[in-house]
Amino acid sequence: MESITAAERLIGLGPGLTPSGDDMLAGLLVALRHLGAAAGVPRAVWLADWLAAAVTYDARTRTTPISATLLHCAARGEASPEVTGVLRGVAGHQPLEPAVHRLLRLGHTSGADLAWGVQIGLSAVLAHREGQ
Repeated sequence: MESITAAERLIGLGPGLTPSGDDMLAGLLVALRHLGAAAGVPRAVWLADWLAAAVTYDARTRTTPISATLLHCAARGEASPEVTGVLRGVAGHQPLEPAVHRLLRLGHTSGADLAWGVQIGLSAVLAHREGQ
């Protein structure tokens, strides 16, 4: 499937301890899992499981050790408080704007890359919810 191939190409893409591609994938995985479950969209959770299996399969050989760990954690739905704060904000459980500002301050580009992944995940959840 095209989405799996695209996701696999992002692994290790970019410089740093956690390359941009990995950060984006981590945000996507966590958003699909958490927002899909919260919105009652099992297809989004299934997609998270499928993508997680693909991106973690050989992550330890394709990216940095810390980033491979990040991907494995995201595959299980685990994320930093900054990411979970944004997810809680999207779900209406806390103010969104301050949570986004906290996330965007992470690392050199990690916060912005994680935010892109969350946004893509949110878009996917909404698209699958409408298609139910």
